Amino acid sequence: MTLPAWPNGMIQQASCPSATTAARRALPKPRGRARPRWLVGGATLICLLVAALTKCWLLTVRFGLAGRLTYVWAAWHYDARARFDNTWPTWSTDYMVAALCLAQAWRLRRGCAPSDVRRRAEALLVLYAVATGMGGLMHQLHDGTHEALNRPAFRALWTVVVS
Repeated sequence: MTLPAWPNGMIQQASCPSATTAARRALPKPRGRARPRWLVGGATLICLLVAALTKCWLLTVRFGLAGRLTYVWAAWHYDARARFDNTWPTWSTDYMVAALCLAQAWRLRRGCAPSDVRRRAEALLVLYAVATGMGGLMHQLHDGTHEALNRPAFRALWTVVVS
């Protein structure tokens, strides 16, 4: 006598003849074709991008005069109306974030086993520390004039900060 096989290839117990039928009924039925994970992830990212850009547009352009006066398109040509925050709460916060990122990268290096994920997390934290540290330095050293914002050095360094 041959015993019927389970769906996963295991042999059914002889004392339970209805187990095969019950097991087959319990299996989920496939619904159409499976979608690739990258497609679902890509669609999700596109939806999040559209939502974020819509929110930015609503807050800076659509709702009221304050948003339109706060966020003026400069395209790297700042005039006398441009403001760049060089107060101590701004640059000290940047320095704190940079220090915390470096501390977390150090803790990862000292406390976790080597792996690709650890190395990528360390790299991300160090790069973020460099960007926020440079942002703090630029906020702290800014002289308060709009001419300083138009210099090539500011453009290059600020590109590093916001990248």
